[in-house]
Amino acid sequence: MMNSLCISLAVLKKYFEQSPYSKSVEMDSQTELRCIPPDGMPMPGISWLRDGRVIERGGGDSPNSNSNYIITADGHFLIAQTRLSDMGNYSCVAENIASRRVSEPALLTVYGKIRPPLSSFMYPLSPEEARGKRIRRKRERGLKQTLQVEWGNI
Repeated sequence: MMNSLCISLAVLKKYFEQSPYSKSVEMDSQTELRCIPPDGMPMPGISWLRDGRVIERGGGDSPNSNSNYIITADGHFLIAQTRLSDMGNYSCVAENIASRRVSEPALLTVYGKIRPPLSSFMYPLSPEEARGKRIRRKRERGLKQTLQVEWGNI
């Protein structure tokens, strides 16, 4: 009778083939952070961190769980409709039984259109400048605003 022994080797290489990179995106747009994990045996699973906390897939009650977040089958991270509250540092995590690797963080910055008040408003300058002057800020199309200095008594 012959006994046999089977040895399995588990490994996870050190470096990501593609780490997520920092980007600035417009509010309400779709955002994708890409991650290609290091080679490994067995194939590593992918998860994501936001500001050091695990992002859970779909619904859930934790602050890092959001139905607006999607982790694709190939490990990329999608935000269906990016909000200002999505800003933060995102890292990709590759893990198998051999090891765990965390990518360098990618900073996601979200910018948007700031809507100034619909009506013009007036406010004085410093007390010294307020004598005889007034500034009026007028709303124009989009983000452009003009300042007018009016001379006269307040």
